[in-house]
Amino acid sequence: MAKSFKIQNKPTFKAAVNVPRVGAEDLAVTFEFKVVPRDQLGALMDKWREQAVAMFTKAKDEEWNYETVTNAEIQMHKGQVLDIVVGWGFEDDFNEENVEALCSSSAFVLDAITEVYHEAFQRAKAGN
Repeated sequence: MAKSFKIQNKPTFKAAVNVPRVGAEDLAVTFEFKVVPRDQLGALMDKWREQAVAMFTKAKDEEWNYETVTNAEIQMHKGQVLDIVVGWGFEDDFNEENVEALCSSSAFVLDAITEVYHEAFQRAKAGN
């Protein structure tokens, strides 16, 4: 009998993220990501772009200092992580407070997380 396949993706997937750490080697941590359908993924990317434009426009208009920009960026990154991640392999619980702590640990944490997320969709696309 032939093996059956379902068109619908599972709601989540796991992938290792090399989390950057200041003054230390990257730490490979398994993250559990939401699977977002392509149409919703496009809307999510638009939302993130609009948030970044709005933040940097406000920062320029109000002449924010570096501390204010950094704090606003950490909050934006926390929201972006929460948009796509549902769990992780850290000993710390996955919650808003710890996501914020992670986003505060390095300016490149979000880049590492979203790169793995996007690569998963590219591999899926290339395999079809």
